[in-house]
Amino acid sequence: MARDGDRSIAGLSEAEPSAELDADASAHHPFAITGEQRYREVNVVGAGGLGTVLLAHDERLARDVALKRMGPMVDAQQAAAQFAREARITARLDHPGIVPIHDAGVTADGRLFYTMRLIRGRSLAELAAQATDLAARVALSNAVAAACHAVGYAHRRGVVHRDLKPANIMVGEFGECQVVDWGLATAIDEVPVLGPVVGTWAYVSPEAAAGRGGTIAADVWALGVLLHELVTGTPRFVGDKSAIATALAATPLSPATWPTDCPPALRAIGDKAMALQPRDRYLDAEAMALDLEAFRDGRRVAAYQYSAVELARRALWAWRWPLAVLAALLVATIAALALTAHRTERQRVRAVAAEASTQQALQRSEAALTWALAASAVSAQASGHDARAEALAAHALTHGESADARGVLAATLAGAHPIASEQRDIPGCRTVLPGSAGLAFCVAPTYLEAWQLAPLQRTWRIATGFA
Repeated sequence: MARDGDRSIAGLSEAEPSAELDADASAHHPFAITGEQRYREVNVVGAGGLGTVLLAHDERLARDVALKRMGPMVDAQQAAAQFAREARITARLDHPGIVPIHDAGVTADGRLFYTMRLIRGRSLAELAAQATDLAARVALSNAVAAACHAVGYAHRRGVVHRDLKPANIMVGEFGECQVVDWGLATAIDEVPVLGPVVGTWAYVSPEAAAGRGGTIAADVWALGVLLHELVTGTPRFVGDKSAIATALAATPLSPATWPTDCPPALRAIGDKAMALQPRDRYLDAEAMALDLEAFRDGRRVAAYQYSAVELARRALWAWRWPLAVLAALLVATIAALALTAHRTERQRVRAVAAEASTQQALQRSEAALTWALAASAVSAQASGHDARAEALAAHALTHGESADARGVLAATLAGAHPIASEQRDIPGCRTVLPGSAGLAFCVAPTYLEAWQLAPLQRTWRIATGFA
Protein backbone atom coordinates (compact mmCIF):
# COMPACT_ATOMS: atom_id res chain seq x y z
CA MET A 1 0.00 0.00 0.00
CA ALA A 2 1.23 3.52 -0.79
CA ARG A 3 1.84 5.79 2.18
CA ASP A 4 0.55 9.35 2.33
CA GLY A 5 2.73 11.55 0.14
CA ASP A 6 3.91 8.71 -2.09
CA ARG A 7 3.28 9.16 -5.79
CA SER A 8 1.77 6.11 -7.50
CA ILE A 9 1.56 5.33 -11.20
CA ALA A 10 -0.37 2.36 -12.66
CA GLY A 11 -0.87 0.95 -9.18
CA LEU A 12 2.83 1.03 -8.19
CA SER A 13 4.25 3.36 -5.54
CA GLU A 14 7.74 4.84 -5.27
CA ALA A 15 7.77 3.47 -1.76
CA GLU A 16 7.61 -0.07 -3.15
CA PRO A 17 10.82 -1.77 -4.26
CA SER A 18 11.17 -2.35 -8.00
CA ALA A 19 13.50 -4.45 -10.11
CA GLU A 20 15.90 -2.50 -12.30
CA LEU A 21 17.57 -3.79 -15.44
CA ASP A 22 21.18 -3.07 -16.15
CA ALA A 23 21.94 -0.76 -19.03
CA ASP A 24 22.64 -3.53 -21.53
CA ALA A 25 19.44 -5.49 -20.74
CA SER A 26 17.39 -2.31 -20.80
CA ALA A 27 18.69 -1.42 -24.25
CA HIS A 28 17.51 -4.76 -25.63
CA HIS A 29 14.11 -4.80 -23.89
CA PRO A 30 11.07 -4.71 -26.27
CA PHE A 31 9.80 -1.55 -24.59
CA ALA A 32 13.02 0.19 -25.60
CA ILE A 33 12.17 -0.07 -29.29
CA THR A 34 12.02 3.44 -30.70
CA GLY A 35 8.92 4.93 -32.25
CA GLU A 36 10.40 4.74 -35.74
CA GLN A 37 11.00 1.00 -35.32
CA ARG A 38 7.82 0.12 -33.40
CA TYR A 39 5.51 -0.68 -36.31
CA ARG A 40 6.51 -3.03 -39.07
CA GLU A 41 4.20 -2.61 -42.05
CA VAL A 42 2.99 -5.89 -43.54
CA ASN A 43 0.56 -5.10 -46.34
CA VAL A 44 -2.19 -2.72 -47.41
CA VAL A 45 -5.72 -3.72 -46.35
CA GLY A 46 -7.73 -0.72 -47.48
CA ALA A 47 -7.88 2.96 -48.22
CA GLY A 48 -9.85 5.79 -46.61
CA GLY A 49 -10.59 9.35 -47.54
CA LEU A 50 -7.47 10.64 -45.80
CA GLY A 51 -5.00 7.86 -46.35
CA THR A 52 -4.15 4.19 -46.49
CA VAL A 53 -4.93 1.47 -43.94
CA LEU A 54 -2.22 -1.15 -43.50
CA LEU A 55 -1.77 -4.31 -41.51
CA ALA A 56 1.18 -3.66 -39.21
CA HIS A 57 2.94 -5.52 -36.44
CA ASP A 58 3.54 -3.76 -33.13
CA GLU A 59 7.09 -4.83 -32.21
CA ARG A 60 6.80 -3.50 -28.66
CA LEU A 61 3.65 -5.42 -27.72
CA ALA A 62 3.93 -8.25 -30.26
CA ARG A 63 0.50 -7.82 -31.80
CA ASP A 64 -1.03 -6.99 -35.15
CA VAL A 65 -2.74 -3.63 -35.51
CA ALA A 66 -4.39 -1.57 -38.21
CA LEU A 67 -2.22 1.44 -39.08
CA LYS A 68 -3.82 4.34 -40.92
CA ARG A 69 -1.24 6.53 -42.58
CA MET A 70 -2.01 9.85 -44.19
CA GLY A 71 -1.13 10.05 -47.83
CA PRO A 72 -0.02 13.04 -49.86
CA MET A 73 -2.70 15.74 -50.01
CA VAL A 74 -3.15 18.89 -52.02
CA ASP A 75 -3.82 20.91 -48.87
CA ALA A 76 -1.52 19.09 -46.47
CA GLN A 77 -2.15 21.44 -43.55
CA GLN A 78 -5.92 21.11 -43.72
CA ALA A 79 -5.68 17.35 -44.26
CA ALA A 80 -3.35 17.01 -41.27
CA ALA A 81 -5.82 18.88 -39.05
CA GLN A 82 -8.67 16.69 -40.25
CA PHE A 83 -6.57 13.55 -39.77
CA ALA A 84 -5.81 14.54 -36.19
CA ARG A 85 -9.46 15.38 -35.54
CA GLU A 86 -10.52 11.95 -36.84
CA ALA A 87 -8.08 10.19 -34.50
CA ARG A 88 -9.01 12.31 -31.50
CA ILE A 89 -12.78 12.01 -32.00
CA THR A 90 -12.51 8.25 -32.43
CA ALA A 91 -10.23 7.96 -29.41
CA ARG A 92 -12.70 9.69 -27.12
CA LEU A 93 -15.53 7.36 -28.12
CA ASP A 94 -14.96 4.48 -25.71
CA HIS A 95 -17.48 1.92 -26.90
CA PRO A 96 -17.14 -1.77 -27.87
CA GLY A 97 -18.78 -1.01 -31.22
CA ILE A 98 -16.27 1.70 -32.14
CA VAL A 99 -12.76 0.68 -33.12
CA PRO A 100 -10.35 1.90 -30.39
CA ILE A 101 -7.29 4.05 -31.14
CA HIS A 102 -4.04 2.67 -29.70
CA ASP A 103 -1.39 5.14 -30.70
CA ALA A 104 -0.66 8.13 -32.95
CA GLY A 105 2.49 9.76 -34.25
CA VAL A 106 4.69 10.57 -37.21
CA THR A 107 6.54 8.01 -39.31
CA ALA A 108 10.27 8.26 -40.02
CA ASP A 109 9.51 9.84 -43.39
CA GLY A 110 7.27 12.49 -41.79
CA ARG A 111 3.80 11.12 -42.47
CA LEU A 112 1.07 11.23 -39.82
CA PHE A 113 -0.36 7.94 -38.63
CA TYR A 114 -2.45 6.37 -35.92
CA THR A 115 -2.98 2.75 -35.01
CA MET A 116 -6.17 1.03 -33.99
CA ARG A 117 -7.51 -2.39 -33.29
CA LEU A 118 -7.27 -4.77 -36.23
CA ILE A 119 -10.69 -6.12 -37.16
CA ARG A 120 -10.59 -9.56 -38.69
CA GLY A 121 -13.90 -9.89 -40.47
CA ARG A 122 -16.01 -8.63 -43.30
CA SER A 123 -18.05 -5.54 -43.95
CA LEU A 124 -21.84 -5.51 -44.08
CA ALA A 125 -21.54 -4.78 -47.79
CA GLU A 126 -19.71 -8.09 -48.30
CA LEU A 127 -22.16 -10.01 -46.11
CA ALA A 128 -25.14 -8.50 -47.95
CA ALA A 129 -23.68 -9.57 -51.29
CA GLN A 130 -23.50 -13.16 -50.00
CA ALA A 131 -27.05 -13.22 -48.58
CA THR A 132 -29.04 -15.47 -50.91
CA ASP A 133 -32.59 -15.05 -49.56
CA LEU A 134 -34.78 -12.70 -47.55
CA ALA A 135 -34.27 -14.59 -44.29
CA ALA A 136 -30.50 -14.22 -44.56
CA ARG A 137 -30.83 -10.52 -45.39
CA VAL A 138 -33.26 -9.89 -42.52
CA ALA A 139 -30.78 -11.59 -40.17
CA LEU A 140 -28.28 -8.82 -41.00
CA SER A 141 -30.55 -6.42 -39.11
CA ASN A 142 -28.90 -7.74 -35.94
CA ALA A 143 -25.59 -6.22 -37.10
CA VAL A 144 -27.42 -2.98 -37.94
CA ALA A 145 -28.80 -2.91 -34.37
CA ALA A 146 -25.28 -3.29 -32.97
CA ALA A 147 -24.03 -0.50 -35.24
CA CYS A 148 -26.95 1.69 -34.12
CA HIS A 149 -25.89 1.20 -30.50
CA ALA A 150 -22.37 2.39 -31.33
CA VAL A 151 -23.58 5.38 -33.35
CA GLY A 152 -26.16 6.13 -30.66
CA TYR A 153 -23.35 6.23 -28.10
CA ALA A 154 -21.57 8.80 -30.29
CA HIS A 155 -24.77 10.81 -30.72
CA ARG A 156 -25.28 11.11 -26.99
CA ARG A 157 -21.74 12.42 -26.69
CA GLY A 158 -22.29 15.06 -29.33
CA VAL A 159 -20.60 13.34 -32.27
CA VAL A 160 -22.06 12.53 -35.70
CA HIS A 161 -20.44 10.08 -38.12
CA ARG A 162 -21.64 11.62 -41.43
CA ASP A 163 -20.55 8.67 -43.60
CA LEU A 164 -22.57 5.65 -42.49
CA LYS A 165 -22.85 2.91 -45.10
CA PRO A 166 -22.53 -0.91 -45.24
CA ALA A 167 -18.83 -0.68 -46.12
CA ASN A 168 -18.13 1.17 -42.85
CA ILE A 169 -19.70 -1.45 -40.57
CA MET A 170 -17.41 -4.41 -39.91
CA VAL A 171 -18.52 -7.77 -38.51
CA GLY A 172 -15.72 -9.74 -36.86
CA GLU A 173 -14.98 -13.43 -36.76
CA PHE A 174 -17.04 -13.92 -33.61
CA GLY A 175 -19.99 -11.73 -34.57
CA GLU A 176 -18.64 -8.55 -33.01
CA CYS A 177 -19.73 -5.44 -34.90
CA GLN A 178 -17.77 -2.19 -35.14
CA VAL A 179 -18.35 1.11 -36.90
CA VAL A 180 -15.20 2.31 -38.66
CA ASP A 181 -13.93 5.24 -40.73
CA TRP A 182 -14.78 8.25 -38.58
CA GLY A 183 -12.82 10.48 -40.94
CA LEU A 184 -15.81 12.77 -41.55
CA ALA A 185 -17.07 12.64 -37.97
CA THR A 186 -17.43 15.91 -36.16
CA ALA A 187 -18.97 17.41 -33.07
CA ILE A 188 -22.57 18.48 -33.55
CA ASP A 189 -21.89 21.99 -32.31
CA GLU A 190 -19.08 22.37 -34.87
CA VAL A 191 -21.25 21.69 -37.93
CA PRO A 192 -22.23 24.87 -39.80
CA VAL A 193 -25.91 25.54 -40.46
CA LEU A 194 -25.22 25.41 -44.20
CA GLY A 195 -22.26 23.70 -45.74
CA PRO A 196 -21.03 21.42 -48.50
CA VAL A 197 -22.42 17.90 -48.79
CA VAL A 198 -20.14 15.33 -47.20
CA GLY A 199 -20.38 11.56 -47.14
CA THR A 200 -21.52 9.04 -49.71
CA TRP A 201 -24.37 10.41 -51.83
CA ALA A 202 -26.39 7.17 -51.83
CA TYR A 203 -26.84 7.56 -48.05
CA VAL A 204 -27.18 11.34 -47.81
CA SER A 205 -30.43 12.61 -46.33
CA PRO A 206 -32.69 15.06 -48.21
CA GLU A 207 -31.82 17.93 -45.88
CA ALA A 208 -28.08 17.10 -46.10
CA ALA A 209 -28.35 17.15 -49.88
CA ALA A 210 -29.67 20.71 -49.50
CA GLY A 211 -26.60 21.66 -47.45
CA ARG A 212 -28.11 21.22 -43.97
CA GLY A 213 -26.26 18.04 -42.99
CA GLY A 214 -24.09 16.91 -40.14
CA THR A 215 -26.98 16.17 -37.78
CA ILE A 216 -28.13 13.19 -35.77
CA ALA A 217 -31.21 12.95 -38.00
CA ALA A 218 -28.93 12.65 -41.06
CA ASP A 219 -27.09 9.72 -39.44
CA VAL A 220 -30.44 8.07 -38.64
CA TRP A 221 -31.49 8.52 -42.29
CA ALA A 222 -28.29 6.81 -43.45
CA LEU A 223 -28.91 3.90 -41.07
CA GLY A 224 -32.43 3.54 -42.46
CA VAL A 225 -31.14 3.56 -46.04
CA LEU A 226 -28.51 0.93 -45.34
CA LEU A 227 -31.12 -1.23 -43.52
CA HIS A 228 -33.36 -0.95 -46.59
CA GLU A 229 -30.45 -1.91 -48.84
CA LEU A 230 -29.59 -4.96 -46.72
CA VAL A 231 -33.17 -6.23 -46.65
CA THR A 232 -34.06 -5.57 -50.28
CA GLY A 233 -30.66 -6.40 -51.74
CA THR A 234 -30.59 -3.19 -53.78
CA PRO A 235 -29.71 0.45 -52.91
CA ARG A 236 -32.60 2.84 -52.50
CA PHE A 237 -30.90 5.55 -54.59
CA VAL A 238 -28.73 4.72 -57.59
CA GLY A 239 -26.89 6.81 -60.14
CA ASP A 240 -24.40 9.61 -59.95
CA LYS A 241 -24.47 12.57 -57.57
CA SER A 242 -26.70 14.61 -59.87
CA ALA A 243 -29.28 11.81 -60.26
CA ILE A 244 -29.44 11.13 -56.53
CA ALA A 245 -29.67 14.85 -55.73
CA THR A 246 -32.62 15.14 -58.14
CA ALA A 247 -34.33 12.11 -56.55
CA LEU A 248 -33.86 13.55 -53.06
CA ALA A 249 -35.25 16.92 -54.10
CA ALA A 250 -38.39 15.40 -55.66
CA THR A 251 -41.73 16.39 -54.10
CA PRO A 252 -43.08 14.13 -52.86
CA LEU A 253 -40.09 11.90 -52.21
CA SER A 254 -40.62 8.48 -53.76
CA PRO A 255 -41.41 5.96 -51.01
CA ALA A 256 -39.09 3.07 -50.27
CA THR A 257 -40.14 -0.24 -51.76
CA TRP A 258 -39.86 -3.40 -49.66
CA PRO A 259 -40.30 -7.08 -50.51
CA THR A 260 -43.92 -8.17 -50.06
CA ASP A 261 -42.87 -10.86 -47.58
CA CYS A 262 -40.68 -8.49 -45.54
CA PRO A 263 -41.80 -8.47 -41.86
CA PRO A 264 -44.05 -5.39 -41.51
CA ALA A 265 -42.46 -4.37 -38.18
CA LEU A 266 -38.99 -4.29 -39.79
CA ARG A 267 -40.38 -2.29 -42.71
CA ALA A 268 -41.88 0.19 -40.24
CA ILE A 269 -38.47 0.65 -38.59
CA GLY A 270 -36.83 1.44 -41.92
CA ASP A 271 -39.63 3.79 -42.96
CA LYS A 272 -39.43 5.71 -39.69
CA ALA A 273 -35.65 6.10 -40.01
CA MET A 274 -36.15 7.36 -43.59
CA ALA A 275 -38.99 9.76 -42.82
CA LEU A 276 -38.81 12.85 -45.03
CA GLN A 277 -38.99 15.24 -42.09
CA PRO A 278 -36.12 14.87 -39.58
CA ARG A 279 -38.53 15.40 -36.67
CA ASP A 280 -40.45 12.26 -37.74
CA ARG A 281 -37.36 10.04 -37.54
CA TYR A 282 -35.93 8.34 -34.49
CA LEU A 283 -34.58 10.69 -31.83
CA ASP A 284 -31.14 9.15 -32.31
CA ALA A 285 -29.53 5.89 -33.41
CA GLU A 286 -29.94 4.36 -29.94
CA ALA A 287 -33.74 4.61 -30.24
CA MET A 288 -33.53 2.83 -33.58
CA ALA A 289 -31.32 0.14 -32.03
CA LEU A 290 -33.93 -0.53 -29.34
CA ASP A 291 -36.64 -1.00 -31.97
CA LEU A 292 -34.43 -3.36 -33.99
CA GLU A 293 -33.74 -5.41 -30.87
CA ALA A 294 -37.45 -5.48 -30.07
CA PHE A 295 -38.08 -6.83 -33.58
CA ARG A 296 -35.33 -9.43 -33.13
CA ASP A 297 -36.72 -10.59 -29.77
CA GLY A 298 -40.33 -10.64 -30.91
CA ARG A 299 -41.29 -7.75 -28.66
CA ARG A 300 -43.45 -4.77 -29.57
CA VAL A 301 -41.83 -2.38 -32.05
CA ALA A 302 -42.55 1.28 -31.28
CA ALA A 303 -42.52 2.35 -34.94
CA TYR A 304 -45.16 -0.17 -36.02
CA GLN A 305 -48.90 0.43 -35.72
CA TYR A 306 -50.40 -2.87 -34.60
CA SER A 307 -53.98 -3.89 -35.31
CA ALA A 308 -56.22 -5.13 -32.50
CA VAL A 309 -55.80 -8.70 -33.74
CA GLU A 310 -52.01 -8.36 -33.84
CA LEU A 311 -51.96 -6.86 -30.34
CA ALA A 312 -54.07 -9.75 -29.05
CA ARG A 313 -51.83 -12.26 -30.81
CA ARG A 314 -48.71 -10.62 -29.42
CA ALA A 315 -50.21 -10.52 -25.93
CA LEU A 316 -51.00 -14.21 -26.15
CA TRP A 317 -47.51 -14.92 -27.39
CA ALA A 318 -45.88 -12.78 -24.70
CA TRP A 319 -47.93 -14.47 -21.98
CA ARG A 320 -47.82 -17.92 -23.55
CA TRP A 321 -45.89 -19.58 -20.73
CA PRO A 322 -47.93 -18.13 -17.83
CA LEU A 323 -51.11 -18.89 -19.79
CA ALA A 324 -49.88 -22.43 -20.48
CA VAL A 325 -49.21 -22.95 -16.78
CA LEU A 326 -52.60 -21.48 -15.91
CA ALA A 327 -54.31 -23.69 -18.49
CA ALA A 328 -52.50 -26.73 -17.14
CA LEU A 329 -53.58 -25.84 -13.61
CA LEU A 330 -57.15 -25.31 -14.81
CA VAL A 331 -57.20 -28.67 -16.60
CA ALA A 332 -55.70 -30.37 -13.55
CA THR A 333 -58.28 -28.70 -11.29
CA ILE A 334 -61.17 -29.72 -13.55
CA ALA A 335 -59.81 -33.26 -13.76
CA ALA A 336 -59.45 -33.41 -9.98
CA LEU A 337 -62.99 -32.08 -9.49
CA ALA A 338 -64.35 -34.56 -12.03
CA LEU A 339 -62.50 -37.42 -10.34
CA THR A 340 -63.76 -36.29 -6.94
CA ALA A 341 -67.32 -36.01 -8.25
CA HIS A 342 -67.03 -39.46 -9.81
CA ARG A 343 -65.74 -40.95 -6.57
CA THR A 344 -68.41 -39.14 -4.55
CA GLU A 345 -71.13 -40.45 -6.86
CA ARG A 346 -69.76 -43.97 -6.60
CA GLN A 347 -69.71 -43.69 -2.83
CA ARG A 348 -73.27 -42.34 -2.84
CA VAL A 349 -74.44 -45.20 -5.04
CA ARG A 350 -72.70 -47.68 -2.75
CA ALA A 351 -74.24 -45.99 0.31
CA VAL A 352 -77.73 -46.10 -1.23
CA ALA A 353 -77.21 -49.73 -2.15
CA ALA A 354 -75.95 -50.50 1.34
CA GLU A 355 -78.92 -48.70 2.88
CA ALA A 356 -81.32 -50.62 0.65
CA SER A 357 -79.57 -53.86 1.54
CA THR A 358 -79.77 -52.98 5.22
CA GLN A 359 -83.45 -52.17 4.92
CA GLN A 360 -84.04 -55.44 3.16
CA ALA A 361 -82.09 -57.26 5.86
CA LEU A 362 -84.09 -55.50 8.56
CA GLN A 363 -87.29 -56.36 6.79
CA ARG A 364 -86.22 -59.98 6.51
CA SER A 365 -85.22 -59.93 10.18
CA GLU A 366 -88.57 -58.42 11.19
CA ALA A 367 -90.40 -60.98 9.07
CA ALA A 368 -88.37 -63.81 10.60
CA LEU A 369 -88.98 -62.50 14.13
CA THR A 370 -92.70 -62.08 13.43
CA TRP A 371 -92.86 -65.64 12.11
CA ALA A 372 -90.92 -67.01 15.12
CA LEU A 373 -93.11 -65.18 17.66
CA ALA A 374 -96.30 -66.25 15.87
CA ALA A 375 -95.08 -69.86 15.74
CA SER A 376 -94.26 -69.74 19.48
CA ALA A 377 -97.73 -68.28 20.16
CA VAL A 378 -99.39 -71.09 18.21
CA SER A 379 -97.28 -73.65 20.13
CA ALA A 380 -98.11 -72.09 23.51
CA GLN A 381 -101.82 -72.06 22.70
CA ALA A 382 -101.68 -75.68 21.64
CA SER A 383 -100.07 -76.50 25.03
CA GLY A 384 -102.85 -74.71 26.89
CA HIS A 385 -100.78 -71.72 27.94
CA ASP A 386 -103.26 -69.13 26.76
CA ALA A 387 -101.71 -66.18 28.58
CA ARG A 388 -98.29 -66.87 27.11
CA ALA A 389 -99.79 -67.53 23.68
CA GLU A 390 -101.69 -64.26 23.84
CA ALA A 391 -98.52 -62.36 24.85
CA LEU A 392 -96.41 -63.94 22.10
CA ALA A 393 -99.06 -63.23 19.48
CA ALA A 394 -99.32 -59.60 20.60
CA HIS A 395 -95.54 -59.28 20.47
CA ALA A 396 -95.42 -60.80 16.96
CA LEU A 397 -97.86 -58.21 15.68
CA THR A 398 -95.54 -55.37 16.82
CA HIS A 399 -92.92 -56.59 14.33
CA GLY A 400 -95.16 -57.31 11.39
CA GLU A 401 -98.46 -58.69 10.15
CA SER A 402 -99.16 -62.38 10.90
CA ALA A 403 -102.37 -64.31 10.36
CA ASP A 404 -101.25 -66.91 12.90
CA ALA A 405 -100.71 -64.25 15.60
CA ARG A 406 -104.13 -62.72 14.92
CA GLY A 407 -105.70 -66.18 15.05
CA VAL A 408 -104.10 -66.86 18.44
CA LEU A 409 -105.37 -63.52 19.80
CA ALA A 410 -108.84 -64.24 18.44
CA ALA A 411 -108.83 -67.71 19.91
CA THR A 412 -107.75 -66.45 23.37
CA LEU A 413 -110.40 -63.72 23.20
CA ALA A 414 -107.70 -61.01 23.42
CA GLY A 415 -109.68 -59.11 20.88
CA ALA A 416 -112.07 -59.79 18.14
CA HIS A 417 -110.27 -57.44 15.76
CA PRO A 418 -106.78 -56.68 17.11
CA ILE A 419 -104.64 -54.16 15.28
CA ALA A 420 -100.86 -53.92 15.05
CA SER A 421 -100.40 -50.81 17.13
CA GLU A 422 -102.52 -48.26 18.94
CA GLN A 423 -101.53 -45.64 21.45
CA ARG A 424 -103.26 -45.71 24.87
CA ASP A 425 -102.60 -43.65 27.93
CA ILE A 426 -100.64 -46.24 29.94
CA PRO A 427 -97.77 -44.76 31.95
CA GLY A 428 -94.32 -45.83 30.67
CA CYS A 429 -95.70 -47.82 27.79
CA ARG A 430 -94.86 -46.90 24.21
CA THR A 431 -96.60 -49.76 22.36
CA VAL A 432 -100.16 -50.59 23.39
CA LEU A 433 -102.42 -53.29 21.90
CA PRO A 434 -106.18 -53.31 22.62
CA GLY A 435 -107.62 -56.36 24.32
CA SER A 436 -111.10 -57.53 25.23
CA ALA A 437 -113.28 -56.86 28.26
CA GLY A 438 -111.67 -53.51 29.01
CA LEU A 439 -108.10 -54.83 28.81
CA ALA A 440 -105.05 -53.49 26.95
CA PHE A 441 -101.62 -54.92 26.51
CA CYS A 442 -98.31 -53.04 27.00
CA VAL A 443 -95.72 -54.64 24.73
CA ALA A 444 -92.03 -54.16 25.62
CA PRO A 445 -88.94 -55.87 24.16
CA THR A 446 -88.62 -58.31 27.10
CA TYR A 447 -92.06 -58.47 28.71
CA LEU A 448 -95.81 -58.19 28.17
CA GLU A 449 -98.25 -56.53 30.60
CA ALA A 450 -102.04 -56.67 30.80
CA TRP A 451 -103.75 -53.53 32.04
CA GLN A 452 -107.33 -53.03 33.13
CA LEU A 453 -108.46 -49.72 31.70
CA ALA A 454 -111.16 -48.73 34.15
CA PRO A 455 -109.83 -48.22 36.67
CA LEU A 456 -106.33 -48.24 35.17
CA GLN A 457 -104.28 -50.92 36.85
CA ARG A 458 -101.92 -53.69 35.81
CA THR A 459 -103.44 -57.12 36.16
CA TRP A 460 -100.44 -59.29 35.19
CA ARG A 461 -96.93 -59.24 33.67
CA ILE A 462 -94.92 -62.00 32.03
CA ALA A 463 -91.46 -62.14 30.53
CA THR A 464 -91.42 -62.81 26.80
CA GLY A 465 -87.77 -63.79 26.47
CA PHE A 466 -87.35 -61.83 23.15
CA ALA A 467 -85.11 -58.81 22.86
